[in-house]
Amino acid sequence: MHNIELYYFTGTGNTLYLVNQLQERIPELSAIPVASLLDIDGMVRPKSKVIGFCFPNHAGHLPLPMKMMIKKLRLEGDEYLFAICNSAFSKSFALDDINRILSKNNGKLSSFFNLTMPDNHTIGDKGYIVPGKEHFERCAHQAQERLDNIKEVISRREIHVDKDDRPRPFPVWIDKTLRPLIFFLVQHYPALVLKGALYADAKCIGCKICERVCPANRIAVHDGRPVFDHTKPCFGCYGCINYCPQESIQGASKWYNGRSYTTENGRYPHPFASVSEIEKQKKRSLDTKSAK
Repeated sequence: MHNIELYYFTGTGNTLYLVNQLQERIPELSAIPVASLLDIDGMVRPKSKVIGFCFPNHAGHLPLPMKMMIKKLRLEGDEYLFAICNSAFSKSFALDDINRILSKNNGKLSSFFNLTMPDNHTIGDKGYIVPGKEHFERCAHQAQERLDNIKEVISRREIHVDKDDRPRPFPVWIDKTLRPLIFFLVQHYPALVLKGALYADAKCIGCKICERVCPANRIAVHDGRPVFDHTKPCFGCYGCINYCPQESIQGASKWYNGRSYTTENGRYPHPFASVSEIEKQKKRSLDTKSAK
């Protein structure tokens, strides 16, 4: 198999788990974290003709950092392109999102895969239950089978698009109007929607884990307390919330993430993704062979 470049974004480890599992099946695969590329001026030029994207489903669509990175790619038009999206339960429109971007850059996805992983995004919703060991093992087993198939599809450069019959995460009017507006404001005018969206309560011990895991580099701990830079976009990964060992980081914005119940709910960091592994996605690694 030819060398493969797999660009990935992870928040609390589901995507990182899939990337590492795929690397075990395809030694020629280079895992490249998109968070390390967003500050590059100009285009990103892949060295491979087989290029993939791996990411979580964010509100039914492509995560903001993945969208920003794909716009930076310089393609020749003869690449084999594939994408692997993971979510807990809702339909993904990331296939269309990616192809809209690629259509302006000489490309189009040849393959698109949907994988089911434990829910780490509705952490702020009422009644959220932290996935247990049995649920994780079931998702992991399904992912293992799917990754075996994905390896074969990629190796043969086949055309494949998973059918997605899952329900929409939001009604059509919200998905077509409110969601894109919020995404636009978060990227271009973050201070309008992010001020007060996150905060640390009295349980904070100043450990700096939130600062370390934030892929947007918008958290800095000063005098033992995290300060959120509202001039920078939030990637909506919930890494700071889920990895806080004190469960101190809370959601609060009715505009950005609605009524948040993080003060009542538990947390979900992936059991096989440590803080140091999440933190490494911010370090530039174009020539690395591993996501670890």
